[in-house]
Amino acid sequence: MKVTSTLRTIGLLVLLIGVYWFFAGEIQRHWNELSRVHLDIQWQYIVAGALLVIAAYLVATLAWQDAIWLASNKKLTFVESIGLVNISQLTKYLPGKVWSYAIQMHLLASHTISKTCVLSINITMLLSLITSAAVIGLGYITFASALLPREVALPIFTASLVCYALLVFGGSWSISLLVRLINTVFRKNLEAVNVPLRGMIFVHGLNLVSNLCFGVAGYFIAVGIGIPQGLSLVAPITAASLLSDTIGFFAFVVPGGLGVREGVMYAMLKSAVDIQTCFILPVAFRLVTMMCDLLLGGLAMVLLHRFAKNENGSVSSRKEQGHT
Repeated sequence: MKVTSTLRTIGLLVLLIGVYWFFAGEIQRHWNELSRVHLDIQWQYIVAGALLVIAAYLVATLAWQDAIWLASNKKLTFVESIGLVNISQLTKYLPGKVWSYAIQMHLLASHTISKTCVLSINITMLLSLITSAAVIGLGYITFASALLPREVALPIFTASLVCYALLVFGGSWSISLLVRLINTVFRKNLEAVNVPLRGMIFVHGLNLVSNLCFGVAGYFIAVGIGIPQGLSLVAPITAASLLSDTIGFFAFVVPGGLGVREGVMYAMLKSAVDIQTCFILPVAFRLVTMMCDLLLGGLAMVLLHRFAKNENGSVSSRKEQGHT
């Protein structure tokens, strides 16, 4: 355990130094342009971007709620789902990024929803969001010939599209395959869940809408910090917002993908927008999403406290009835 913690710390330091070195070099190279930056902030677009980020989180919450219902036949209220899902907006800044799953397993046990069902659905939802974001981001890189040569980008995009199609149209088969893979790799004994195909396609559609809201939020924030409006910039900024967030998620040693997400976003936008926007937008987008994380995460904590209090009251009531 101590060796793992030491290696994680070393990895974090190496990654942060690499990010610092990259941005320090870019700032030095483009200092003349950056020194002339004048922000013309339009708050109405910043607010619109923040509302789209919150909408993205809530649509993903609705997808999770429907998936739990399809898998367990237990209907949670949307308020309960907001608390159970959006606590991850805070826990994703903690090492490990799985604390929200443990909280869900504990609280949903009183609804007779098994831990394996909770874990299977969460992994499926996570992969749904990741693969759809990857398809959008890699699709832009491939067909706009940005960042990577097309002969390199096309096979990666095709692979991500095939994985996404299998996940969406595979239904219970896809989930069972994921469970078997987890059981084999991590030596677990999870049970697969059965879900109706039509219902899961709808759930994946909600996750796709969630991703589109999140990506377009990046465009509104870009307009809010002064970039000229233009529909031609919606695609590159949406793709950069989504793919950078996805890659940042896989930087397990960095809380919230800090620095990694900004670096990927900068690299993807460098050929599409001016250099000032390349530097400022990733920071502005990070600040807006962190504000939304704190807002929904804080609300989730309040709702979870109420949820746990109600559950404890129900347990005490059942115990009293048992004694009588």
